[in-house]
Formats: sequence, structure tokens, C-alpha cells
Amino acid sequence: MNFIPTKFIGLILFVFFLIFNLSCTKDSDLFKEAVSEDIEKNIGDSSSSEGNDGLTLLTKTFVPVQDAYVQDGQGYDVDIIRIENGRRKSYLTFDLSEVNGPIEDAKLVLTVSQDAGYGTFEAYEGSDTDWTEETLNQSNAPQENLLLGSTIVYDGESYFQIDLNANDLIGDLTNIVLIQRDGNDIAVASRENVADVVPKLTLTYLGTPENGDQNAEENTDNNDNSGSDDSNNNDGGSSGDDSNNNDGGSGDDSNTGGNSDRTGDTNYFVRVDGDNSNDGLTEATAFRTIQRAVDHAEPGDIVWVKAGNYGGATVFSRRNGTASKPIRIIGYQNAPNDIVSDVFSTYTREDFNSDGEVLPNNIMPLIQTDRGSDNDPDPGDNAFTINHDYIWIENFMGQYNDMTVRASGTKGLTLINIVSNETGNWDPTNPQWNDPVTYAESTGGNLSGHGLRLSNCDEMLVKNCIVFNAGHVGIDLISSDNNTLENNTVVVTKDGNPTDYHQTLWSSDNNVVRNFVSIRKTGVSHQSRAYAIKCDSNNNLIEGGYAENLRFQCYFNSDDNVFKDITLISTTGQINEGGVQIFGDSNRNAFINFKMYNSGGIMFLGSNYSECESRVSFAPTAGSNNLFINPVIKNIHPWHGGFIEFMFLGPDGDDAGTNYVIGGTFDGAPYLFKQDRPVENIILINTSINNVTDGFKTSRDNNTSYSFNATYDHVNFHNVAFSIPSGTNVTTLNPGFNNPMTDDYTLSSNSQLIGIGVNASSISNLSAIDHNNNPRPSSSGWSIGAFEN
Repeated sequence: MNFIPTKFIGLILFVFFLIFNLSCTKDSDLFKEAVSEDIEKNIGDSSSSEGNDGLTLLTKTFVPVQDAYVQDGQGYDVDIIRIENGRRKSYLTFDLSEVNGPIEDAKLVLTVSQDAGYGTFEAYEGSDTDWTEETLNQSNAPQENLLLGSTIVYDGESYFQIDLNANDLIGDLTNIVLIQRDGNDIAVASRENVADVVPKLTLTYLGTPENGDQNAEENTDNNDNSGSDDSNNNDGGSSGDDSNNNDGGSGDDSNTGGNSDRTGDTNYFVRVDGDNSNDGLTEATAFRTIQRAVDHAEPGDIVWVKAGNYGGATVFSRRNGTASKPIRIIGYQNAPNDIVSDVFSTYTREDFNSDGEVLPNNIMPLIQTDRGSDNDPDPGDNAFTINHDYIWIENFMGQYNDMTVRASGTKGLTLINIVSNETGNWDPTNPQWNDPVTYAESTGGNLSGHGLRLSNCDEMLVKNCIVFNAGHVGIDLISSDNNTLENNTVVVTKDGNPTDYHQTLWSSDNNVVRNFVSIRKTGVSHQSRAYAIKCDSNNNLIEGGYAENLRFQCYFNSDDNVFKDITLISTTGQINEGGVQIFGDSNRNAFINFKMYNSGGIMFLGSNYSECESRVSFAPTAGSNNLFINPVIKNIHPWHGGFIEFMFLGPDGDDAGTNYVIGGTFDGAPYLFKQDRPVENIILINTSINNVTDGFKTSRDNNTSYSFNATYDHVNFHNVAFSIPSGTNVTTLNPGFNNPMTDDYTLSSNSQLIGIGVNASSISNLSAIDHNNNPRPSSSGWSIGAFEN
């Protein structure tokens, strides 16, 4: 079908008069959508036709005709515009009247000027008002209508780009509102600045150069990520005909079927061989792009997306669902409801290994960015960007993106069975590549990229997700409260500084995490964290967890958290693995029933830096009144040395506070304690200490002697090569473990430690269970060690 300009203009006029005369009911909206779909079909046909009356893809860059910002209600027109969460918004007007055809691509580039910042920045279509640079204020500023795009800006970047949804841009005068969701405020050059740094909006559109801009460049790199054949193709290519790629899968029938009763108020369907001019209401009339269906979906609707490679187009949420009627976007393999994850993801570590560490496209829908020859996706190249409430996303894969899911400012988000691989910068020419101690603040390495980055999100459910090889963080909660995370896994298999933090709670309160798994493959250089609870994160519960070759951290004013039933194991023999670190004035945290094997043990640190920006002041002390209840610690790494270490991090002279170990079982270490800072008091109660070479070592770096106090209350020492310290009921009995060679530290029936301990419930009621969650005391009384008989 040839595209005829007069026909296209006629259709546009028809839509205009139709909208002008019809009321804004849902029926009329659907009718308008049907007409606009017909127009899109004409446009789509023209882009691939030789006879399109001279239309071609053109690229033109526009600068604002006016720009200014509002701060505290007052408008400012200077050579910068400022953006700050809750205080400053910037407004730009572009004259797009020269665009004489449909827009295919849109990018807004802004140059940082005077005040570098970071965080999440969003661009909205602004309402039409009569503002000017001279008259702008809070009352006449354009209001945010439709989200056009968003991006994350990292500290130190000189410019950033926001990819805009081209379908939502129209010609003539267009207002864009810039806001910040989180982070630190930023200033960018305005149109009054020097020419090479002014805001630039670059559009690619179908038009005629003779009627538009004579300098517009023809776009010769028109790659449609969803238009090529990907039959049985798992090599990360683009997608198209999926007629042969949905009959395989993992072959595990236990992961499919069952939940056939789910249906939406309206069901929309998406397939890689669909067509956006369809109505999307059946599989036979499916849409081609996920975004097309999401644009239609209302609360209570389901968007069903069939397995296949959908390219790198970010899916943006469009409107809120409700608590009883979320907007659901659900992937399937062959038929709706055929993928159901019960416990953990349906896609496993074993599947990933079998697939050569490349996600396939025939198991569930795959959104995969073309990250270029440098293996570095652009900021904002996300699979999903969510800014609305009660959105439900289930059974999706994301690969080579900047982030697989980026959500901010939402309530009631549900993420189930999301699979992510290789987010962030994987360019091996980066400085500090494979440096085991690269910090997040560094500009080198590849510390960018998240599997799931969830900021200012409350009342979420994140369940059965698995993240492979995230550049910076696997699953990251930032300023997010009252959420539930269950059965989520983060795995690192590749070298190159991957996944500095596997899972985090950052300035987040009242969250419940159950059954997390974090794995760092043997041989990976970078030292990482299994879970980091930091920056004023309080009253969280983490219950059930397993981590290999990683450490567990609680720091920077994070108080009153409970961590329970967690195993930390080192298989590599490297430092900073298998242990717990607590520092930065974090208080009253309870670590219950930890196993730490081949580990760094319990480490109290200070801090001589802060990564929490303005939220937490400098906090050099470790913290006080932290409880370690029923820990089992076996085989301390020689570099760490002690079951309990008071590390040097932080200025000399800062106190490590008063902290408790209750019901511990320790076996195998060079030292009981290693000290490089003052210790107010470490109190050991009902603890069994075995096979230790020396009781105490101080000062790793010099001969400085620090004050130290330890209290021993019902502590048993066995096979230790140092003088037994004095205390209350200190004994030297054979503990009578059942089989310590197989890590069985339960007490045999004839153990002399049964019933000779002390009631520790006056310290904490949490001590009234043993390591296996059996009640204390037993019929014989309180026992020494982690287990009752």
C-alpha cells in the first residue's frame, strides 16, 4: 500500500473534528483509538514502501524557544535550569512545527552545568499554558500530563540523555516538564548558555526535506529490534517471527500450567508476529509491541505477552491500577497461564548454565537491549520503567539492559518471576576491571546496572525473581517501606567487578525479606555483599537466607533490625567472605541463628566515610546493644584471625560499643578476638569456644594498645592454647558435639554442656530459642552453645 500525503492529512483532519464533536466517554476513546490505529497502519506501510511519494526518515535537532525553572514558587530565567525533588522543576518549550510527519524516535540531551547531581529524572508532557520565561511562576507553570521518559543520572556525569516516547510527541509548540524523583539536585545548561551545551531535542521522523529542514540528515541506521526473524535464536538477536520458537522451554513440566483461572476485565495479547493496527483482544489479533497493549490497559485488565524477543524498547507504565484491580502484564510460553512460579523462579541456575549464560527467548518474553560494541547500554535502557501504582509484572526476562526493572514513587507494585542478566557496563577496557576492591563511588570499573532498582516504592511484593550478573546491584530497595520480598536469588558467574551489592535495603524501613539466595561463583575477583542493610534502614526482618562467598552487612545508623536463620559460606578462601560486618553507629540489631563457615566471623567496624549523602552523618563508631544469638562459626580465615574482630576502619580511638553474643558455638580460629580499636565491652553468655590458638591479638598495623573489656558469663573453653580468662561460671569441659566433622554441633545426650547455662532472657526474649528454633530452656535447663539437647 502506497502512502498518500493527502490521504494522511485527511485522516488527521477527520480525527480532529471527530474528537472535537464527541464526548470523552470510553466508547468515544476506543473509536478514536481505532481511527488512530488506521493512521498508524498507513504510516507503517509507508516506511517500508518504495513508493511513498518522497517521504524518508529525517533527523533534526531542536533547541528550546524558551526555558526556565521554578523554585519555591518563583520563576527564574538564567543560563541554567535547576531540578530538585520537591523543590525545583524545569520547563522547556520546543517549536516542532517543522516536523511534517510521524515521529519515530526522540532523545532529549541535557548538559550538567555548575551543580552536578544524581538520581532519577523524568520528562513529562506539559499542559498548555500562557507562560513565558519572564512570567513563569508556580501558578502558571505547565502541569505534568503524560510521562514521556526517564533516566538515572550518576554522580559525576557531565551530561545525560532521556529517551522519550515518540508516539506521545506531536508537532507545533510542545512543553516538557523536568522533575526529579530521588537523589541530589542538579543544574543543567539552559538555552541562554553557550551554544554547544544548550538543551537539545533530537527527533527522527518521516517527512520531506524540501518541505521541512534542508539540513535534516537521513537516518540510515533504522534498526527495528522487533522486526527480524528470531526463530530458535537464543543469541541475543532481535525478534520477529516466533512461529518456531515457543515449543521448547526448559522441559520442566513442574514449572508450567495450573493457574488457568486468571483473566482480566479486558485481556490484551502481544506476540512478536502481531500488528499494532490490530485490536489486541485475541491471540489472532495480537499487538506487536508490549507498549501498545500497556497503553490500552485499564485497572483490572491483563496484558498477555507470548515468549519471544521483543528487542530493546523500554516498556513504560501509563496509569495507576488499584489494590483490587491491578494492571497486570504477564508473560507466557505457549498459552496464557502456562508459567506459574511457586517457590523461586521457574528459570534456574542450572538452566542458565545449560543455556551458556545467555537468556533464551523461547521460555518467556525477553526484552533485550542492543548495547553496542562497547557492551555498555545507555542510561534509561530499561526493560520496564514503572512510575504508577498497582502494576503487576510476571514472567519476563531482561538482558543487556541498564536496568531490567526501574520503579520509582509507586505503591503496590508486584514483580514475580522476573529474570535478569548482564545489566550495566560490561566493557572490559574499563579502568579497574577485575579490581577486587573497587568501590561504588569509583568512576572506573563497571559499577552500573541493576537487576531491579526500586526507589520510593511502598507495599510491594517482589517474589521468585532471579538476577544474573548485575553490574552494580542485583535487587536494590531505596527509601522503600512496608514491602515483602520472597524467594529471590542473585547470582554472579562472570568476572569484571560484577554486582558490588547482591541485595540491599537503603534507607528503607519495615520490610520483610524471606528466603533470599546470593551466590558468587568461585574465581570471581570482586568482593561483594550478600545483603547490605544501610543508611538509616530500621525495623526490617530478614528471615531465611543462603550466601556463598559473600559478606552480610548492617551499617550507617541502621537500627532495630532482625536477621534470622541465615547461612554464610566461603568456598574460595578469600577475605571478606562468610562473615557479618556491623558498623557506622548501628544499634540494637539481632542476628539470630547464623551459620558462618570458612568465614570472617563477626566484625565490628567504624567508618571514615559516608555513602548515604545527606541522610546519615559521619558515624565512626560500630554501634551498641547488638545481639548475636546462637551463631555457629567454624574456621576463621587467617587474615581476619578472630571469631570476633574489632576492625580498624574509622579513625583511631573510636569505640566499638557494648555488644552481646548469646548461645554461640565457635570452632577453629587463630584468635578469639582481634582488636584494632577500643572496645567498651563484648559480653559472651552461654557460649562454647573450641580449638583456638590464642585468645587475643591487637593492632594489625602498629603497636598501639587500645582499651578492651570482655565479660564471660557461663562460657566453656575447650582445646584452646591460651590462659582461660576469668568470669562467671567459666568452664573447660568437652562439649560432646555429635559430629563436628560434618558440621553437626548439636549436643550428644551425654554432653557436659547440657543444662549448665544461665537464663539469658533478661538480656533478650529472642534468646529463648536455640539454633534449630527449639525452645530454651530444655527440661534440663539452659545449655551452653547454639543448641539445646
